[in-house]
Amino acid sequence: MARVTGPLMSMDASGTVASTIVFSKWKGLPYVRRHAVPSNPRLPKQMAVRATLAFLSRAFTPIGPPVTTRWNVVAETMHQSGFNRFVAVNQINFAHLLPPYQDPTVLTPGTPAAAPTVSAAGGIGVAVVSITAGNPTAGWGWLIFGALGATPLIVPQSIVGVINENIPDFVHSPIAAGTWHYVVRGFNAEPTWGADSTDETAVVT
Repeated sequence: MARVTGPLMSMDASGTVASTIVFSKWKGLPYVRRHAVPSNPRLPKQMAVRATLAFLSRAFTPIGPPVTTRWNVVAETMHQSGFNRFVAVNQINFAHLLPPYQDPTVLTPGTPAAAPTVSAAGGIGVAVVSITAGNPTAGWGWLIFGALGATPLIVPQSIVGVINENIPDFVHSPIAAGTWHYVVRGFNAEPTWGADSTDETAVVT
């Protein structure tokens, strides 16, 4: 960032010139900098983090008291809110492909869910993954792994979505054209992973 005097042959200037340089002010002082286009990286690892974070951000409140109260008690000694502690712990779990905790005091694994039945359909830049629970059901949510051109590896960076079990369809968009492969795994609140579905494909145009 360079300070300027009399920019553009005037005493003041602001805005972008030829998509190359930007004139602005910082704390009342005029400056000039290179024009930069903000990026929105869509690398697999970054998209996996966004998917798990989106699920966890929505999942805390519906759990309801007394479980949310127990998270608040756990978090109090760490000067956090229960919500922040819930998200932090479970983001780490997802990042290491460990099942998420719904209740911080229930750590004993439950009954693993049966593999769900999955179908997938593609469209223009989008795939819709439809999920039908097996018996026993997952009880909490679905973890969706996806990959273009091959069966996804069951690793954290292959996560493309996490949804609540009562949501039957996952919409994966925007995505590149080609044959996408999906595997779905359920998880319950105890916490326990369920069995993986078969690999299902969708042709995206």
